[in-house]
Amino acid sequence: MPSPRSRWIAALLIILMALSSLTNDLTTPALPALGQAFHAPLAETQWVFSGFLVGFSIMLLVNGPLSDRFGRRPVLLAGLALYALGGLVCWLGASLPLVVAGRVIQGLGACTGSVLARAVVRDVYDEAESARVLGKLFTVMALFPMLGNLAGGGLMDLFGARASFAVQAAIGLVSLIAVFALLAETNAQPDLQAARLGRVLAAYWQLLGNRTYRGHVAALFFIYGALFAFVVAGPFYFIRDRGISPTLYGAYFLIVMTGYMAGSYLSGRLVARLGIPNAMAACVVLAMTGSVVGLALALAGIASAPAVLAPTFLICAATGLVMPVAFAGAIGPFPEKAGTASSGAGFAQVASGVVISVLVGKLHDGTALPMMAMMLGCALLAALTWALWVRPRR
Repeated sequence: MPSPRSRWIAALLIILMALSSLTNDLTTPALPALGQAFHAPLAETQWVFSGFLVGFSIMLLVNGPLSDRFGRRPVLLAGLALYALGGLVCWLGASLPLVVAGRVIQGLGACTGSVLARAVVRDVYDEAESARVLGKLFTVMALFPMLGNLAGGGLMDLFGARASFAVQAAIGLVSLIAVFALLAETNAQPDLQAARLGRVLAAYWQLLGNRTYRGHVAALFFIYGALFAFVVAGPFYFIRDRGISPTLYGAYFLIVMTGYMAGSYLSGRLVARLGIPNAMAACVVLAMTGSVVGLALALAGIASAPAVLAPTFLICAATGLVMPVAFAGAIGPFPEKAGTASSGAGFAQVASGVVISVLVGKLHDGTALPMMAMMLGCALLAALTWALWVRPRR
């Protein structure tokens, strides 16, 4: 098998880390059409998103400890098999509840990729180097969600609302084969007690009691939540309410996601120059700037595409910057429980998506105002989190 530091393994880790966002981005342009096909309002249709996130968050709490006990490789293989199965259920499901059930199964499987890919990086590299490597991986990974919405829009226009689910099932099967053929076990010191319930609860309690871990995880929760307000509300605002095509919406998403890629690219440089706490401060400032501008434009009644896309670009840049910074800052101090630490941070990320998607379903009124208000609220809470727990003590 290739070395864990080889380019083949780096490419595989990028795909595994991107699996969650790629899954949602391929699905996003089809959400309005799925709602129409099943005669479901937005509040019910958004469960296509929320169902995935619920499954993802459930598995997040256990797959890290399981990988600390049994190794990264077997847990990855099981998760990817579930992911492919979930895609098939979504593709063939004859009702909205069946599609949501398939999305839950997809979520259960997809989280193994994002969580355990980060744990593999921490297995192979030390704390400082893992931040640099994660920054590079997140930068390249940003191409997948950038192209995912565009591809999802094209699939929707050409083959209908279910086509993306067939593609997702195929991606899961190919990833399963690749992990089986290429990825050696990287957990050199499995913890035989890591999967015991008492040990798992004690590990999470220890992590949450750590100021550094708590701060980075909370900042990740809020800044990712700011981006997710657009991820969920964007297709309904542009496709359903403003009447643009799913393919054009994919192009809009491609534009704003260049901000994510730029933030990921700069993260390693900022950490090297400023350190993780000050790099996190830059994330907060960027998110605050974008959300304030976006809310001001929405309150002024300016509803053009640039008035939504430009502020969201800054939110995307803040999210691309915070992902490697927050994960490196949260996981780095705990090499002996990297899987569990990664699971906890990932759970916070996904939980923010669940909360925001439910709020979007209830508050969306056909304008950009609720979306921008949620972005600003998330940015303010991220700033408070930084001040309380991330800012260096004097």
